[in-house]
Amino acid sequence: DGEGRWLNDGAEITHARTVELFWQSLARNAQGNYLLRMGKEECPVLLHATPYFVRRVEIEAGGVRIGLSDGSEEVLDAETLELVEGRYLHCRVKGGAHEARFNRNAYYEMARCIEESPSAGGYDFRLGERRYPIRIGGSSRAPRR
Repeated sequence: DGEGRWLNDGAEITHARTVELFWQSLARNAQGNYLLRMGKEECPVLLHATPYFVRRVEIEAGGVRIGLSDGSEEVLDAETLELVEGRYLHCRVKGGAHEARFNRNAYYEMARCIEESPSAGGYDFRLGERRYPIRIGGSSRAPRR
């Protein structure tokens, strides 16, 4: 769902090992649709937000390290930051191949370094002396497979 919870027929899946398996089995087919792939079995996934979520942020002088919903970590590509619907911070992850939404705690950590842009009237992410403009995204994102 929009918060990164796995649901089946509207009920949240809470079994920790099942949730971990789902995150690690998330894949995209040749048509660009997301699915769970476990061995030879595949099951389509309906996304209500993004395929991945940023759950943890560590801001350091040299960059930002992010922890993703699938348990992986990577360095944030700050040039991909986007504000969607005026309230959701997104970025590109996994070499730019996928989109991720910052969860509430990660967003608040990032917000410490977000300032109004002095020239464009939007917002910048400031890391040391460097400023990264935050793109303003569309007003809605429909669920997709």
